[in-house]
Amino acid sequence: MLALTDQFGTRHGADMSKAREALAQLTGEYERAYHGGIICERWAKAQFEARVPTHVAHDWIEEAMSLYQQAEALRPGSTRRDSATILPRPGKNARRSQHRLIAPKFWNLVAEAVRLALAATSGVQVINYSRAEATMLTEQERQFLESLTKFPMPTDPIGLRKALESFAPMMNQNLPEIGAIHDDVEIRPGLKVDVAVPKGNGPHPVVVYLHGGGWVAGSSKTHRKLAMQFAEAGFLTINVDYRLAPEHPFPAPLDDCIFAVKWAGENAQRWNGDPSRLAVGGDSAGGNLTAATVTSLAAQTYSGAKPKAALLIYGVFDFPATLKRAADKTALEGMAKAYAGAAGFPANLEDPRISPIKAVKAGAMPPCFVVCGTADELLPESNTIADALKRADIRHELHIFEDMPHGFLQMDNLAGCREAQSKMFAFLRKTL
Repeated sequence: MLALTDQFGTRHGADMSKAREALAQLTGEYERAYHGGIICERWAKAQFEARVPTHVAHDWIEEAMSLYQQAEALRPGSTRRDSATILPRPGKNARRSQHRLIAPKFWNLVAEAVRLALAATSGVQVINYSRAEATMLTEQERQFLESLTKFPMPTDPIGLRKALESFAPMMNQNLPEIGAIHDDVEIRPGLKVDVAVPKGNGPHPVVVYLHGGGWVAGSSKTHRKLAMQFAEAGFLTINVDYRLAPEHPFPAPLDDCIFAVKWAGENAQRWNGDPSRLAVGGDSAGGNLTAATVTSLAAQTYSGAKPKAALLIYGVFDFPATLKRAADKTALEGMAKAYAGAAGFPANLEDPRISPIKAVKAGAMPPCFVVCGTADELLPESNTIADALKRADIRHELHIFEDMPHGFLQMDNLAGCREAQSKMFAFLRKTL
């Protein structure tokens, strides 16, 4: 394998000392190699094109290492002429009429494993979750989810505001114990935040949280418990009460969010926060504003603390694409027009500050945590932003939870919510 590593490094200019160290470590860690092999078709079509967990990538390397002796003989340019090998097809009913794996494809398989090992040492995560993370629903959870479908959320501003206000008591009951909560801290005229302080002396990593609500509804109070759960997990949380459309259309809400992030970097130490470990996150509309905020900050000549992580929670990142596939185009279009503003609509939806996927490029975003549920109409948006991050070689994780609806990170009566929060906090701890 080390010989293959050197050949790969020579061809691609990689730091082979890192790759060799990674492979040496993986050799010891994964010596229980799977010897059956995987056909090239499955690797190419199902695995390399997909986003999968890091531990699955390690499995790929394990499988590649179990076959590397064959690969060495079968690589392009080999003097051996028997440049084909027979590998078992997956499944219980494998036959001997297996798929023939030609040399270039097999070389590419092993070269990809080396690339993954090298990426693991450089801190650039190029592979992520794609499979739905399933948690068996209890009967009580199933009934709860079914009840949600009977009361669809209104999409007009007044109706949505009333609905979120009515749901807020249920979403914010049984608040966790934290160090302190400071409500309605005015950070500039017309802009307030709630500050949730963890227990302990710190210094605490900092999360600026941008609530959801379709850009027209919601507040720091509708997302009070979620902000406090961040604090319970050890993060000083700045819960932003940004201005809402249609009274304050774009760019007012985004301007508030950008200002709040800068303010947090300058003021987090008042509550023992560490501005050098700063993250921004938000759900739904807040996910959109999070992506727009971090890409906007990256484009500015701003010398203050910049986000080291972003949480993109079932957001909208490409308005034109979302409108095109929406089941209820009228409702979503009304929400989009309220936020973007009627002047220039719908052309203004192409603005990368409104559809931030258009601003994703190398260096434009910090490591990102993307999460959504399979019962969420916005699931394609999470997949799309993850694809864009992958193309830009931006470290990220994509977590998709089976049966979970829009808004599920505020439903901690669901095991999927608790598991998603746990993964999100773990991501922040290892990233900040």
